[in-house]
Amino acid sequence: MFLKTPLHEIHQAIKNKKISSYEMVSFYCNQIKKINPVINAVVQFDEENALTKAKEADIQRDRGHNLGFLHGIPFTAKDWFDTKDFISTAGFDERRNFIPEKDATVIARIQAAGGILLGKTNVPYKGTEEENPIYGRTLNPYNLEYSPGWSSGGEAAINSAGGSPFGIASDSGGSIRVPCHFCGLAGLKPTTGRIPSTGHYPEIGGFLDPRSQIGPISRHVDDLGYIYRILQGSDGIDPYVVETPHFIAPHLSELKVAYYINHHNTIPSADIVETLEKSVAHLRKSVKSVTFHEPKLLAIVMDITYKYWDIYKASPTTKEYLQLIQMWDEHRKNMWHYVQPYDAIITPVCSKTAHPYGKTDPELFPYTLTYSLTGWPCVTVRAGTSENGLPINLQIVAKPYHEEICLLIAKNIEEMCGWKEPNLFY
Repeated sequence: MFLKTPLHEIHQAIKNKKISSYEMVSFYCNQIKKINPVINAVVQFDEENALTKAKEADIQRDRGHNLGFLHGIPFTAKDWFDTKDFISTAGFDERRNFIPEKDATVIARIQAAGGILLGKTNVPYKGTEEENPIYGRTLNPYNLEYSPGWSSGGEAAINSAGGSPFGIASDSGGSIRVPCHFCGLAGLKPTTGRIPSTGHYPEIGGFLDPRSQIGPISRHVDDLGYIYRILQGSDGIDPYVVETPHFIAPHLSELKVAYYINHHNTIPSADIVETLEKSVAHLRKSVKSVTFHEPKLLAIVMDITYKYWDIYKASPTTKEYLQLIQMWDEHRKNMWHYVQPYDAIITPVCSKTAHPYGKTDPELFPYTLTYSLTGWPCVTVRAGTSENGLPINLQIVAKPYHEEICLLIAKNIEEMCGWKEPNLFY
């Protein structure tokens, strides 16, 4: 029941005493003990504490106390979030034994809604595919010789393998979207400034890192919206998060959608193209219009990205920095003009499916980088399967603050496939 049931149904089942939190937490603890020795995704795990909290959650329910939406439901979190009950290394050897004094804002908000933190998940060194110096590497549950993606790969791997009902992760150039593509999950990168980054290490957000955002991942698109609404909003600490009106999406039948396949010189594999075209044909039955429309000037995306990365390698001159900002502004203006006739855009996530460790090339995922640079909301969802059994996800993008439109379209595309359990464990 637990693996294929979305959170709102689990919430009702716990509330109506059809299942207990202790039963659910026990299930996921056993899943972690079975799966994790194989894929090495969970690096900090406290079964005893989780079960104690689950018992208390059941007691509170039985006493008739008001239940938060996540009351008694377990979750995991990427090891870039501060957690006062767990060592938080962030993948750096100098933080090997570091325990924060308080939780990151997003962790605190999930727990305030009733969530029970099972443990922390592995991150590669500095968010790349370099091996974590403390915990080693995480393996993709669909193929143990393959990477689960970049910095949120550990979180994606354990969720896809059925070791957690949902997770909290972060995304700079695609670190939610790419691992979800490699591992067949649903994930949300929200609009810039929607969710506080307080307690995220390395520090993200602000003028120096406007690409990076925090968001949820899960096996079900429906879950993303519920979790996102818990996470969003100012915490009074992060100055770059401001309150914005909640957008109510129109009916699916009113939406106008654009899609494109190639990204300048990047051409997706045949099975990704086929999955995208099938998904577009499926969506076409439900929306107002679907238009093939390629943006112009996409070559600038990688130019901006490489110049941005160079800032952290060497101090740029004032002229070089201003050139970067001017290019970035040019890209945002170009994409803003492009999106005006549409409510959403559909693209591949990467040009290929998951691959062996050490084979990740930034040129494979300009699709995600494009919308990291604009700061727009993106949802990724599994829409198909490759010939060799690997997940294929698509990316749905909307205008700023229109996360609900991304979720609405992703829910429709999810009907094509959605999460499929890895054969390795089932």
